[in-house]
Amino acid sequence: MSNETTVEQAQFSHTEVKLNELREDRAKAQEKVAKIDEKIAALEASIANEAAIEALKAGDAVAYVYGRALNKRVLSGTVAATKKNDKGIVQLKVEHGEGFDAEFHLIDSSALLFSSEEIEKAQAEIDAAKEAAAAEKGSEGGDE
Repeated sequence: MSNETTVEQAQFSHTEVKLNELREDRAKAQEKVAKIDEKIAALEASIANEAAIEALKAGDAVAYVYGRALNKRVLSGTVAATKKNDKGIVQLKVEHGEGFDAEFHLIDSSALLFSSEEIEKAQAEIDAAKEAAAAEKGSEGGDE
């Protein structure tokens, strides 16, 4: 009888292992779906904003994300000029700041932020990336 119990336990263990593997696979698939949904939402927002982008002209005020990696920041400025590149993407030259300290930034229309929600989300993502980098740097320093 103890042999039967062992066989049943082994089958149960195998079933549990398989169940856990399937749950992990489902979680990974859901993560992929969430990323795809995010990309779809970004493209839909881009399509919705195409008319606004096409209508931009010199003197219009805009908010945008500028920089790369940990140097990213949300800025605002005034459109100085627009043009379409050879790929059909609208590029903008934006003046940020005033007077002698003013800077010109060349950005793609994909960097534009059209609502306060987009501005808040972009800033939150930038802050989270900086916090993660600081935490990683702090953990590296603790190992020495």
